[in-house]
Amino acid sequence: MIFVSHKESDANLAKALVEFIRAALDIPDSKIRCTSVPGYQLPFGNSVADQLKHDINASNAVFVLLTPASLKSSWVLFELGASWALGKVIVPILARGLSLDQIPGPVREYPVVRADDANAGTRLRDAVSQVAGNFD
Repeated sequence: MIFVSHKESDANLAKALVEFIRAALDIPDSKIRCTSVPGYQLPFGNSVADQLKHDINASNAVFVLLTPASLKSSWVLFELGASWALGKVIVPILARGLSLDQIPGPVREYPVVRADDANAGTRLRDAVSQVAGNFD
């Protein structure tokens, strides 16, 4: 499973990321969780916290959209911390205008995809390719 951590106000970016992942990987929709994108949202029947915990535990990788809005979101930071603690593959995607020193805690030391970098597309393809190797 791939988990996309983001702030709801960044839903358009999240949707573009999900479309990129779907184009690159042959995995069913049910193996991607992105709470703001129709078709990838949380299922009914569980509390939000329980479902997010389950999905992060089940994930092979966590892609996190780091934007000014997401850096202020307690949910995004919580998801990021849980992913780090569980040893998940974390792919931070840094929005235009943000610097590495704005990334919270130990995640600052991870390789990032910088949206304002000329090689952003290549870095994202490399990340998705690496994640593809973690699927059965």
